[in-house]
Amino acid sequence: DTTALLKKAKAKNIGVMAMKVANGGYLGSGTDALLGKAFPDETPFSRHQRLYRYALDQEGVHTDVVGIRSALHLKEAIALGYA
Repeated sequence: DTTALLKKAKAKNIGVMAMKVANGGYLGSGTDALLGKAFPDETPFSRHQRLYRYALDQEGVHTDVVGIRSALHLKEAIALGYA
């Protein structure tokens, strides 16, 4: 269970890095359902930005490793840093 693992890391003062958060953008409909629950209101964020934000919103996650496959993904990651 990821939640339990994150709590254990936090209790031991260990930082956590989330990797492959957007999986290159090739995630399925289950991921879209999860994002719909996490962000029920209309948001100005793209799908990639919501994936990055979702990971960072998990208690104990300190940073995302962002895979950039295009200039658009780079711009979205930078914009999210300013949001």
